[in-house]
Amino acid sequence: MLDAGPMASVVSRGKAQKLTDDDLAAQAAIADVLKNARLAETAADAAGSAHPLITASRELYESAVADGRGELDMIGVIAVLQARADARAPGPWTLELTPFDDSDADRLRQGQRQELDARYGSGDHEPGAAPSVRGSGVASAVLRKLEEHARPLGARRLVLETGTAQPDAIRFYQREGYAPIPLFGSYAGSDVLVRFGRDLLVPR
Repeated sequence: MLDAGPMASVVSRGKAQKLTDDDLAAQAAIADVLKNARLAETAADAAGSAHPLITASRELYESAVADGRGELDMIGVIAVLQARADARAPGPWTLELTPFDDSDADRLRQGQRQELDARYGSGDHEPGAAPSVRGSGVASAVLRKLEEHARPLGARRLVLETGTAQPDAIRFYQREGYAPIPLFGSYAGSDVLVRFGRDLLVPR
């Protein structure tokens, strides 16, 4: 039951009444929702953003369509998405060094090269998180472990580099407290690279 309250607008009260009278099952038309989910997933792919919950939503809607159901209980959808989000909750992570020639490391590099070659063309690329674990907190855990290893070695500042075709990486570094710095060396003047730095002596 929705209580619009005495201060609610006429429109709000009307919407509340409609939901109360006509939409007690809290259901949505699958065909329309599935179309929107596919559009959202395509837009996220184009932006290079991780979208595990968008993908999970689309999979749920497609499953309903395949089963011949024209409606989906949105409360049930929210419950499933919450369960998936909880399953992907950050850490705690156990990090350990892996030899460069380890088979798992090789598979990660191959997957990374395919993704970044698609964004930039061929060339050398830096490490990154596999798409399946983006948004899970593992990248933050790895970055902070690198910072922990750098401090005892006398490092005062950590400098990272990414590209303009990786807006997800740019947002990640900024969220972790890294600020843009000028390009230098052979990369000075590049229009596809971005560098970030963070003072390791400043606590988080």
